[in-house]
Amino acid sequence: METTHTPGPWGLRHSGKTVVSLPHTSPEAREVIACSIENTANARLIAAAPEMLDTLQAIRNDSQAFLDGKSDIDPYELAEAILSACQFAIARATQP
Repeated sequence: METTHTPGPWGLRHSGKTVVSLPHTSPEAREVIACSIENTANARLIAAAPEMLDTLQAIRNDSQAFLDGKSDIDPYELAEAILSACQFAIARATQP
């Protein structure tokens, strides 16, 4: 699947009302993703989108490998890994 959105990570600027890309090169290379967001919780959720997508893709890939018999992971360990990934993504999207 080809990625057509601005790659993450994304972060908040301007008192949590603007979502920008956080480039690995220089602060000047930032791209505004969304601005004038009235609700900071919405801005946090938008900023977490790339990491949530990465998490969902990893869960999908690991689960598919398990179902296809291409993974030796214990089902309990897989469930724990999925739960941990979900908890991280939720925290990233909801905590200041």
